[in-house]
Amino acid sequence: MKAQLTLEYLIIFVILLLLFSNVSMDLMGSSMSSALQIQKQQIMKAANLSLESAASKLQYQGEGARILVKIRAAPDCNYIFEEKRAYAECRSGTYDIGPNPLPADLVYSEKTIKENELDVVEISKE
Repeated sequence: MKAQLTLEYLIIFVILLLLFSNVSMDLMGSSMSSALQIQKQQIMKAANLSLESAASKLQYQGEGARILVKIRAAPDCNYIFEEKRAYAECRSGTYDIGPNPLPADLVYSEKTIKENELDVVEISKE
C-alpha cells in the first residue's frame, strides 16, 4: 500500500515536471527571439545615429572634407552603401539607415557590410 502511494506521487511529480519544463521552454524560446529582435533594432538605431551625426558635422566642413564612421551590421542584415543612399537588407525586409538621401554635396563610399561585421564607411563632401 505504501509503495503504491509512493509510486502514484512519483508519477504525478514526473507529469508535473514534464508539464512545467515544456511551458518554460516555450516561454524561453519566445523571449530569446524577442531579445534578438530588440538587439537588431538597437544596432540599427546606433548605425542610424552615427551616420546622421557624421553627415551633420560634415555639412559645416569645407569642400573635400571627409569623415570615417565605424559601423557594425546587425545580425541577419547586410548594410549597403550607395552614393546617396544607405539601407539594411534584412531577412525581414529592407530598412533605411542614416539620412536618406544624403544632402546634395555629400556622398557615401560604395560598399557592403555583411551581417555582424564591424567596418568603416567614408562620407565625403564634394
